[in-house]
Amino acid sequence: MTRRSAPARILARGLVCLTAAWLTGTACVPDAGRADRTAGDYLRILAAEDARPADGPQLSLLVTATTRRQPILRSAAVRALGRLERPELLPRIAGLLPDPSATVRATA
Repeated sequence: MTRRSAPARILARGLVCLTAAWLTGTACVPDAGRADRTAGDYLRILAAEDARPADGPQLSLLVTATTRRQPILRSAAVRALGRLERPELLPRIAGLLPDPSATVRATA
């Protein structure tokens, strides 16, 4: 068995430590390669709210957003629907009263 020189051992240990640090550093990031779309979806909800849609894709966006997984999106969508002040949307808004998120319930 051949013994490595001291500089070779130090280099080998350094590479092992560097590899371990890289692996643990990237392993802690959930879905590291995928962008979080929540911010973009939130901005689309706000734009639809400002447009005050009577029908069409913007109203569909608001109605669909009430079923999203993120509470901030559901809350923004229900607020936008309420600001439209249309009685036919009341069942959609009332459907969020038992929501698991207190923020969504309060907004509804």
